[in-house]
Amino acid sequence: MAVVAARTEGKRRSSSAYCLELGILNNMPDAALERTEQQFFALLAAAAPDLLVRVHFFSLAGIQRDPPGCAHLARHAYLAAGDIADSNLDALIVTGTEPRAPDLRLEPFWSELAEVFDWVAEEGPSTVFSCLAAHAAVLHYDGVARKRLAQKRLGVFDHLVTQSDSLTKDLPASFRIAHSRWNELAETDLARCGYRTLTWSAEAGVDLFVKRGRNDLLFC
Repeated sequence: MAVVAARTEGKRRSSSAYCLELGILNNMPDAALERTEQQFFALLAAAAPDLLVRVHFFSLAGIQRDPPGCAHLARHAYLAAGDIADSNLDALIVTGTEPRAPDLRLEPFWSELAEVFDWVAEEGPSTVFSCLAAHAAVLHYDGVARKRLAQKRLGVFDHLVTQSDSLTKDLPASFRIAHSRWNELAETDLARCGYRTLTWSAEAGVDLFVKRGRNDLLFC
């Protein structure tokens, strides 16, 4: 498989059935920008060995960055989040970031991120929301608020596949996943709003969940 980074300016979706145009809205802090890129490249290479995947990187202007972070965005041809809608993507990944406000809606990047969420719901492609992006998305879409934990959930926990689904058909019945977070989403709150939990841990709670609609939305 080939995974390449590409600018999206002036480019239409490839006519090749074997090329996937993937956008990554990389909201990670400066120190983790490059590591996040490398991790997703490795995952894509393992998941799609027979595909050419062109990856287009985007960033939120509302996330404060130091000069090295700004230089990284420029060097790797990151585009603004507002360019996502015109980039003819087949799929999108939205990463998390480090929250600073007690309410996510008070973050300086919230309005910009909410516009991306609205576009995804109304006309965007299938999307994966990772980490904090999953918490932010369900808050925006359905008012599902995350709950503060009494202590940080840190460690590697046993998980189970809870529902049969095409997204989990190749997973073993049980497996281990790392968690490092201060907040969680309650499965009952998600189910009430139409989300289906796919993987779950007795110790760590909800892991993967999905919402079916015009396009599938997957939350990690």
